[in-house]
Formats: sequence, C-alpha cells, structure tokens
Amino acid sequence: MFWGANVRYTKDFSWGRFWTLSAFETVDEHELTNQTNSVASYGNMFRNNQTNVFSQEVKLESLNPHAKFHWEMGMYYSRSRMAQNFWYDSSDRPNTTPLNETSYRQN
Repeated sequence: MFWGANVRYTKDFSWGRFWTLSAFETVDEHELTNQTNSVASYGNMFRNNQTNVFSQEVKLESLNPHAKFHWEMGMYYSRSRMAQNFWYDSSDRPNTTPLNETSYRQN
C-alpha cells in the first residue's frame, strides 16, 4: 500500500510572499519471492518493507517583478525512515535453521 498527502499555504504581503509546503508519503510492502523456481514450498524469500518520508519547505520572497533586486530565502527539511525484514526459507537444507531472518532499520 502506498499513499501520501501534502499541505500548501501561501500568504501575500505588500513587501513579499510567504509560502510553505509539508508532505508525507508512506509505503507498506509485503513480497514473496520463489527463489527455487519450483512449486515446492522451500527456498522462498519473504520481505516486509515499511518506509515513510516527511518533508517541509518554507520560503519568503519579494513580489515586485519590476524591482532591480529580487530576493528569496528559505529552508528545507527532509526525514526518511525505513524498516525491512527478510525471511529466507532454508528448510530443504539439513542441519540449518529452517527460517532465517535478516532485518535492518534506516533513520
């Protein structure tokens, strides 16, 4: 599942314009991959992925298009987070753990 939303706001003043943009996106993904290319239920990899991104931008700029000097200033912030889990089915291999997990996070 993937979805996102954003909010924009603009305010004009006599001397300039202020605008801001906030955005959020997320993905929640689940995947099964057949690693052996067979109908048997071994050698499969299961993957879960949860990712989200938030960003914020703020800008202040001059409005007069006939001015000799146009100015603008602003800031931008972005944060991404991700968590993934992988499970690999090795039940066809003797003396091994039947389901091996690997997971990691990224902030």
